[in-house]
Amino acid sequence: MTTTRKLKTWTIISHGLIVIGAGHGIFCLFIIEIWAFPYLTKENFSFSFSSVDNHLPVIGLTTFLGQIALIFSLAHNKEKLRNISHIIGLCMLWLSIIYFTYDAGRDSYMHIALLTAIPFAICTIITFAGQLLKKLYNRIIDI
Repeated sequence: MTTTRKLKTWTIISHGLIVIGAGHGIFCLFIIEIWAFPYLTKENFSFSFSSVDNHLPVIGLTTFLGQIALIFSLAHNKEKLRNISHIIGLCMLWLSIIYFTYDAGRDSYMHIALLTAIPFAICTIITFAGQLLKKLYNRIIDI
């Protein structure tokens, strides 16, 4: 597992720049995280899939929790705890994307979000398979 500071930083940035279509406009996940924060304290906040209005605060919450876990993994010294918080952070960030794409059949703007999620997916692949890909690359070069 590759856990460099640079990769974690790029993972947070690439996830925050995923473009989400909402109504007649578009937002980046960084903006939804800030915009949806006041809705988390309301009484009608729920994790239901009934309307798009409920999706954005949940997406903002899971994005925020994932970013906090990745930042915690940057700051902590113990390797085991650092790896666990890194994996939890990635899972939370992927959960925000999965939660948003759950309604993919009903929304015509889903393709934008999936295309802009490619850099985040690459960062995730490098995290879990980066060392293996590097070894494979070195083997191919040596031939």
